[in-house]
Amino acid sequence: MLVKINKILIVLLLLIEVNFFSLFYFPSFISNYSNYLVKYLSLFLIIIMLLINLIFSNSLHSKLTFGIPIFFLLASVVIITIFSSYHYSQTILGTGRLSYYYFIIILYYFLLYYFFSTKNIHFLASTIRLIGVIYSGILIIQILLYLKTGTFFLNTSSTGLNLSSNILDNDTTIFISGIPRIQQPADFIMFSFLITNIEMSNKKQRISFKNIIFYVLQLSYLLFISQTRMYIILSALIILLLVLYKINSRKRIFWGILMLVGIGIFHKYILYKFGFFSENRSASTLIRFDELQYYIPKIFSNHGFGIGFADDMEYYFLNHGTFYNADVSSFYFDDIGIMGNMAQLGILGIMSIIVLIYYLMNFYLKSNNKIIILFIYLYLFVTSISLSVLNVQRIIYLPLTLYFVTSLFKQGNNNNDVL
Repeated sequence: MLVKINKILIVLLLLIEVNFFSLFYFPSFISNYSNYLVKYLSLFLIIIMLLINLIFSNSLHSKLTFGIPIFFLLASVVIITIFSSYHYSQTILGTGRLSYYYFIIILYYFLLYYFFSTKNIHFLASTIRLIGVIYSGILIIQILLYLKTGTFFLNTSSTGLNLSSNILDNDTTIFISGIPRIQQPADFIMFSFLITNIEMSNKKQRISFKNIIFYVLQLSYLLFISQTRMYIILSALIILLLVLYKINSRKRIFWGILMLVGIGIFHKYILYKFGFFSENRSASTLIRFDELQYYIPKIFSNHGFGIGFADDMEYYFLNHGTFYNADVSSFYFDDIGIMGNMAQLGILGIMSIIVLIYYLMNFYLKSNNKIIILFIYLYLFVTSISLSVLNVQRIIYLPLTLYFVTSLFKQGNNNNDVL
């Protein structure tokens, strides 16, 4: 019975985090608060899962875990929260409201101690992939209908998928013009695409027609509908890694070098096609350089405690920079990835990242599944540039990635199949 309850709660948590319910229209008294309350609800579910299993279940944990880096990070968040409350004359409760989402990381402890059987690992991986595939399929059908009729059957308002008229008019895909950009589900579908690639890397698993369809659906969304440049680059790198992994080991180095040379030759064309420094999306690239110049010195401000968790109502310009003129947008921590987290947590943030990297390298060096784990490390590295898994909208993916690294380590060292 408890196993079924855990699976139901995990599926519900994933649906909440992927914002799957934004596909539908809900009464205003629900939809107006859905975005604000979703992370509170996620954390509440995680705490409930932990408490239920702590009372009624036995531990299944592996010996080597990420417990220390997670504890170090959460301790840093608590210290910075207390400091921010004192420094900015805010209540502890009010400051905690700005930092609480970091505690979603404790999901790792539930997964590690009470959801770590081989069946549960495969269940979670399959569920993530299936939700990503279904979501991708629905969005692709929506776009095809829009291109044919100009109408939407999904909730595209600010309480749903959040498509603005500006996006519909101007922000079209780099590959096919006229496709409106639906960016909101990109984080989850990118993660599900990562899991799909890890599953397909299993040399014992035959690549079926169903797997190809699943692969194409997720990739099509990421390329043509999400249009998130970092995810497009990450998808390309993951595919290259999968191809290299499938190639005979004797030829792997040759093809790897050939691909790197090809990227080096065509990198300017690739960056142009991705819109990094051209056309109407170049502004978002340029403003990130301004954000880096603003936020990096803040890491060492306040005696090394960084900006901390200052309330926007009182310290908007501290959090978002000073407006140069009417054409300059506000700065956001989320835009510069892991550097934004360091600007908030200061030196403690730097130390937390160093401890985490140390443990990641320790797992890698001791693992017999090195190439498979590289898929996850590639995901963590690329997203750290501007789509950090420590940001509020993506924090759920940190405990999930650490859980899968732990499971891949266990499976590889026990000579079991990968996910």
